[in-house]
Amino acid sequence: WHYFMSVGLAFNDSNSRYHLVFIDQALPVISNDVYLAACKLGYPFHSVSCLPSKAEGQSKAKMRSLGFNQLRNILNDIMPVEVITGNDRRVEFQYSMNYMREQLGVSVSGSFLDDGTGSYISFQNSKLIRFLSDKYLDTPLKKLVYGSWYSRPEVFGASDWIDNCYLAHPEVASAPLKKKKLFELKQGYYKSEVASEYFRGLSKILNGVDLTDNLENSVLFVLPHSSIIKEVYGSFDALGLLLSKLAQKYPNVFFKYHPREQGDPLNLSALGQALTSAIPAELYYVTNSFDLIIGDVSTALMAAKWLNPESDVRYFKTASKQAELVTGLFQYLNIVPLNMEEII
Repeated sequence: WHYFMSVGLAFNDSNSRYHLVFIDQALPVISNDVYLAACKLGYPFHSVSCLPSKAEGQSKAKMRSLGFNQLRNILNDIMPVEVITGNDRRVEFQYSMNYMREQLGVSVSGSFLDDGTGSYISFQNSKLIRFLSDKYLDTPLKKLVYGSWYSRPEVFGASDWIDNCYLAHPEVASAPLKKKKLFELKQGYYKSEVASEYFRGLSKILNGVDLTDNLENSVLFVLPHSSIIKEVYGSFDALGLLLSKLAQKYPNVFFKYHPREQGDPLNLSALGQALTSAIPAELYYVTNSFDLIIGDVSTALMAAKWLNPESDVRYFKTASKQAELVTGLFQYLNIVPLNMEEII
């Protein structure tokens, strides 16, 4: 998601040289397809780097130390005027800001890049145990290990390191972010001719084929991770039945699993065509046009309406706490609830 968002930002600012650094990657560079694709495509980034992932038998502390060493080399080489992150809680970002400002004495801006729903809504009340653990256990421990410079903002983008926020919907940013300098990320940044060419190239590298442009009478299902299906929908069969009912109304049916999903847990291959799950849904939005996009309450669904405003975008109306929290935001964005009882 943040790689995707950074492409549009870089293409729209030809007066600056952008450098891309992948952090917190689960895969080593030799098998990280997205990182390798970014390296192959190159521009709009003048360099593409990846911090080391955790090797077998290696401690997290050792991995972090190696990462900080590499970050210092990158920062010393580039001497950036701005450091942009999609998560200002990450130690890599805060380390970079502290190194530039406090150790090198360089006046560098810190900026936050749209994180999706987290940029507009605070979910901490729905995950109270996690919030308390982060605040009273994880944060003090990180301060002890890394230094007093580490902090944990309660809302993404709200830390003292952040001066600017690049948002798709700055007018509905969360209250703490409105205290920052806001810049709008416009849909056109991602659907311009040069950006479209880049995303087609990225899609071809990752998929092996070009994607179809326009699909008449098409529906795309953007699916949640299987780990929450039973909790939210009752069972795999319940969600499968819902999708089957909806699929009958459209001759062109596509489904896109969560990026961390493996296989086809809902057995949807008979309904339509699977889109590569590892690729962010946003990449499909800028290379295709779907009549109807349906999914769970998520950043991917927000992006669907932002990048394809002409599409009918709907979310599954469930009793989940997350669905309740996003209702007002989705209503503002004209993302309509889909009542499952009416369909089944």
